[in-house]
Amino acid sequence: MRDGAALGSVLLFGLLCTALPVGSSPFPQIWQAPLATMLVVALAAGPTEMGRWLSARPFVRLGDASYSLYIVHIIPLTVLGLFLGAIDP
Repeated sequence: MRDGAALGSVLLFGLLCTALPVGSSPFPQIWQAPLATMLVVALAAGPTEMGRWLSARPFVRLGDASYSLYIVHIIPLTVLGLFLGAIDP
């Protein structure tokens, strides 16, 4: 129950932040950091059903694959940019 309450409070905070009228704050991104922090704290509070589900082998492999693509993605993008002339050598 504690995990659901923590995650629910993060989602409620997120809904409240998105309900603010556009242009009502000179710093609309100011809510992103507290929201992300609350989400990390809620999900890292201890073993949860979601954590057990995400630690399944297919999700771990997917995470490893996506991280490796993230690490090397700049190489093909740079080569493509050079080939298309978007980047000067």
